[in-house]
Amino acid sequence: EEISAYSMEALSYNETTRDWRVHNGVDIAADAGTEVCAAADGEVYTVYEDDSMGYTVVIRHDGG
Repeated sequence: EEISAYSMEALSYNETTRDWRVHNGVDIAADAGTEVCAAADGEVYTVYEDDSMGYTVVIRHDGG
């Protein structure tokens, strides 16, 4: 389930951080153990657990 879409032009309100900002990614919510696929080919840059955002996977795609 997409919970926050990519938006570099328009500000959107972030419920987690409680502020307005552009969003240079796509946030996907899923139950533990659910398989999640990337929207496009790319390379996994980093994986970490964030105290407020949960598990985070950063994927670098060609062209940005």
